[in-house]
Amino acid sequence: MRTTLRAGRLAGIPIEINISIIGVAAFVIWTLAFRILPQVDTDASLRVRLIAAVACAALFFASILGHELGHALVARRHDVQATAITLWLLGGVAKLVRQAPTPRAEFQIAAAGPFASFLFGLGFAGAAALFVDRPDFRLTYVVLAWLGAVNILLAISNLFPAAPLDGGRVLTAALWKRLGDAERARLISGRCGLILGAVLIVGSVVALVWVGAVTFGWVSTLVMGAFLLFAARGEIIGAAVRGRLAKLPINQLMSSYPAAVHGNQTIEQFLTTTPPGGSATARPVVRWDRTPVGYAVPSHLSEVVGPERSWTTLGDSMIDAKHVHRAWSTETAAAVLERLDIDEPSVVVIHDPETGAEIGTLSDEQLRRALVFPDAWGRLPELEKADVVPTPA
Repeated sequence: MRTTLRAGRLAGIPIEINISIIGVAAFVIWTLAFRILPQVDTDASLRVRLIAAVACAALFFASILGHELGHALVARRHDVQATAITLWLLGGVAKLVRQAPTPRAEFQIAAAGPFASFLFGLGFAGAAALFVDRPDFRLTYVVLAWLGAVNILLAISNLFPAAPLDGGRVLTAALWKRLGDAERARLISGRCGLILGAVLIVGSVVALVWVGAVTFGWVSTLVMGAFLLFAARGEIIGAAVRGRLAKLPINQLMSSYPAAVHGNQTIEQFLTTTPPGGSATARPVVRWDRTPVGYAVPSHLSEVVGPERSWTTLGDSMIDAKHVHRAWSTETAAAVLERLDIDEPSVVVIHDPETGAEIGTLSDEQLRRALVFPDAWGRLPELEKADVVPTPA
């Protein structure tokens, strides 16, 4: 079942609406039509109140869309494209294809959303002021004033210095500029989000127990806290892993000078003679000289089952030398990973930047060893050692 519907494009950016919006819209309309507006104008009919409430809900979601559009348009100025803007239960999100390239871009992209909300808030508040002394437009005044207050509150609450809130991105920009390390800055901001989420959860649970009744306000705070906790955890994972990959030389993951194998060997012969600990090593396949014509990875070929192993040769099943990826030993894992499809079997041949000679290989399985999950605070375990397949003497 599809939970997100496409609602067209705005400024060339696809707009998506999650079905959870229905619940939010229903709550806003019900609160206005049956709780707030009847107290403002007792003579207003239910039909009039519903029309005002629906219009208010529509403007509310339009302002959230404007908030996210602010992020997306400023991101575009920094050559960071938005693939979509999605409206959902807890507001909206602009999906960007990559991280901001500089601290300045990070700050401007983050600040654009709250700035847009603040402008919306001032606009609605200014419009409300036009009707403050006009009794015939009391419903209009209340709707506009409510929209102004909500947008200003949205701008302020989003500026808490904790990821994934916009204020967390602003904090990231400041730390990035000071520390010179983007992922370290994002990790700290994610930890702030983790703390804020935990505080909101504990505080709302304590308040609910203290009050002795389930109230919408504290339940909403609990839900927001849970969202921040899980979203901050995602920020921490991403920052920790990206930070390691950006600093990790590829030669710490590769297998150095792996032993070559002949292309006439069958898969069965190859697998049975693979040294212990070498199942992930990409080994050169040669024929009549020492020039590799391809590369074979035991863990890839172990997926071949049955009699095929006994007659299929490495020459028929290897990754052709023309189709492998190439990298210098001084490159980082992040730089190499950008060129690979980690979901497809692949081999990277590592070269010495001074001589150009092949000095090792790296399989996708070896590269995945660096993609490990950190603990809750973002600390990563030690990397596994590279496979060792010595060249025969």
